Amino acid sequence: MECICCKSYGVLIFVYMFSFSDIFAAFFSKVMNPPEDLTIINALDTLKGALALEESPQRGKYYPTLYGRLLASLPLSLGSSILVVRGGQLGFLKETAVLAAMIDLNPLPIVTPFGHELQVSLSFLCFHC
Repeated sequence: MECICCKSYGVLIFVYMFSFSDIFAAFFSKVMNPPEDLTIINALDTLKGALALEESPQRGKYYPTLYGRLLASLPLSLGSSILVVRGGQLGFLKETAVLAAMIDLNPLPIVTPFGHELQVSLSFLCFHC
């Protein structure tokens, strides 16, 4: 069985060729604080937007693409993995690997929680007022 994970913003999603309802019922119902449905949907949309997942003809099922399996095999966050793969395609693998390691090791000064981009941008607007 294929597996792909999204490690972006502290959300860990495993997609095992099951439908969304199967994943939520089987995996997330066993945790103490299951994530909201919107958070899961946003994570799946992010993976689909990065071309790491493709939707099967059967509605609600997702399969990892070859590109998605490559991104999941790297020990980096989703954004850093994309940076390394695209840099490797352009011939700058060493440089982008160093940049990705620096990005993942040094925390950003402002953290944007996954799925709450609108609230963060509104709070920034009020901060400058």
